[in-house]
Amino acid sequence: MVNEYILLYNEQYILKLLIDIEDIDYYTNVIIELSTKDKNIIIFKDNLTFLKNIITSYINKIDSYILDTQLNEKKLGLLLNEYYYELYEDIENENIIKNERGWWIGERYCCFSTNQYATWLYKINENMVLKITPIFTGFGEDDFFDEYLNFIKNYSDIFNGEITIKQIENIFKIISELNREI
Repeated sequence: MVNEYILLYNEQYILKLLIDIEDIDYYTNVIIELSTKDKNIIIFKDNLTFLKNIITSYINKIDSYILDTQLNEKKLGLLLNEYYYELYEDIENENIIKNERGWWIGERYCCFSTNQYATWLYKINENMVLKITPIFTGFGEDDFFDEYLNFIKNYSDIFNGEITIKQIENIFKIISELNREI
């Protein structure tokens, strides 16, 4: 039996968690779905323990997720795709600022991703921003470059909304309660 838990709700969207609680354990798959007027998209599909670890990191280190001023907030998703392109083609891109390990500095704000979407959670001022962006899926194709250029040309974020730290704490509470049921 699949249970549904509302993580966030307002007039523009619903963020819900779906989990089969009949055979629940630490490795039970969890789905997080964002529903808007226009679409329903799955932004997370992995096990309960992995989700709890991600949310725990945000709760315990909330101020370390203040968006780096070197990053253009409006271009996070686009920069992620440029970073993936750079990795795939093994080239350097001057728009991609890297840390001492050679990783793009914006990647730390991507709390989770699927094959098609990246979900961002970062702090600006006293609120958190929840952003969902598309990921180009054609790098494995033989002649992907024209398709990639078209993707970049028509790129737009899927969702962008402010949430409070209290709402993040409520999400953590729901996930923690599910873990206690195990």
